[in-house]
Amino acid sequence: MDAPSRDSSSVDWVLKAVCPLRVTIIGAGIAGLTTAIGLKRSGHSVTILERVNEIKDVGAGIQIAPNAARIYHRFGILEKLLEKGTILTSNSIRKYDTNEECTSAPFGPEFAEKYGAPLFVMHRGDLQRILLERAISEGVDLRLGCKVVKIDKCCNARLRLDSGGWIKGDLILAADGIKSVTRAHIANYYGFEDRSWSSGDAVYRIMVPVEKMKHDEEAMRYMRQNVGMRWMGPDSHLMAYPVRNNTVYNMVLVHPEKPQRSHLISWSTTGDKQEMLDEYKDWSTSIRKLLDYAPEGEIMEWSLNLQDEIPMWLPYLAQGASQAIEDAGVLVTALALSQDMTTALEVYQSIRQPRMEVMHEMVAVTRKNLHMKEGAELLQRDQDIKQLKQPTGSQPDQESALHPDRWADGKCQDFMYGVDVMLETYEKLCKDTEKTPTQEEEFGTSDWTVPSQDKLTEWEILLQAQILGWEPLGDSDSSTWARSGESLAI
Repeated sequence: MDAPSRDSSSVDWVLKAVCPLRVTIIGAGIAGLTTAIGLKRSGHSVTILERVNEIKDVGAGIQIAPNAARIYHRFGILEKLLEKGTILTSNSIRKYDTNEECTSAPFGPEFAEKYGAPLFVMHRGDLQRILLERAISEGVDLRLGCKVVKIDKCCNARLRLDSGGWIKGDLILAADGIKSVTRAHIANYYGFEDRSWSSGDAVYRIMVPVEKMKHDEEAMRYMRQNVGMRWMGPDSHLMAYPVRNNTVYNMVLVHPEKPQRSHLISWSTTGDKQEMLDEYKDWSTSIRKLLDYAPEGEIMEWSLNLQDEIPMWLPYLAQGASQAIEDAGVLVTALALSQDMTTALEVYQSIRQPRMEVMHEMVAVTRKNLHMKEGAELLQRDQDIKQLKQPTGSQPDQESALHPDRWADGKCQDFMYGVDVMLETYEKLCKDTEKTPTQEEEFGTSDWTVPSQDKLTEWEILLQAQILGWEPLGDSDSSTWARSGESLAI
């Protein structure tokens, strides 16, 4: 079944707020800075409160997928980011013990043309620095060393700093991460406990400079090629790619968390190199050599936690940053086009919540499939991966199975990268139904566009149903689907 399409037209994405607001954003990370830039460009007054006194070059590699890249293009930032980014040509999915390639997912020019923007990787520090510079140049009021300790008890847009002073505005946006003061306050206000717990996984982050591996020809091949490497192993997986103009090799190692480490939720906690090497002692020689190049004292380790009612992003689809950027895109669009703030926030929730529920299911399935141990299920997974070499963007039908690695699946890529959340928001708020804009981007206009809200039902529910594991009852045109004894009518 093909995705529906409509005639192409353009949108002026230089949005101007109908009702300018005074917006206070807590946190100067990727989400906070991106949102601030978009809001300021559309005419709002924006203040960012950041608890640290200095924003340092922290973190490691980060992926910006097409669904996020097109938002940065509309915010006027993409060209600058690409100066520091690496556009991946493909993603190679491999076995942990033999280094055998099971399949490869292409990310070349056709991929960028299809989704209207490229998929690229870069160092998080470079991304944050570029966003910080742009926010300041746009006139965002950035205040460092401002720790928020209290939110108005009636949930008004008023907060207190550790200095004792209060700041008041029209809207507070919390972009302060897993230790969010705002979330804790809201949970307490409604009688809930704000708590997080271990997902069972932890992660090592490694950045290997080219000088460490320049004598190793195999390692240098990984460094020189713009290919993402994804090794699957028992209870673990490893993702790697070059950043900073192919001078640093970024590696992310997801592994079972040790019980005594569940408190490690800081990006600055140093991991033990020998402990890491022991964890991966049964992996291929190529991988163990790469890990051995990790500089002593520069291996970062932290836990991956889950949050009550708010599933925290886990690194199995590389969509954490991109979804935060989508949040920014929807908020900026809704707050620019809405006559009142309540309507804007209701539209934000209606766009984001259903999408997040499907994405979270995809994350859970990918984690299970990547971390399988020896046995019949593993053999079946490897066979499925080899057989399901779908072309990028293949359309959903009930006869075709989903790729075990959702990141490499054409249908799931359509859902992750092809859905244009700013366009959905625009259409939901647009009063002139005769104007049905589609995306036109610097990288080309995609043949695949998101259907308007009144035409969304059949195709999008079909896609979401497949991702969530529903199967049709009856023939191919059946409107009734089932999963584990449940039923769904569309």
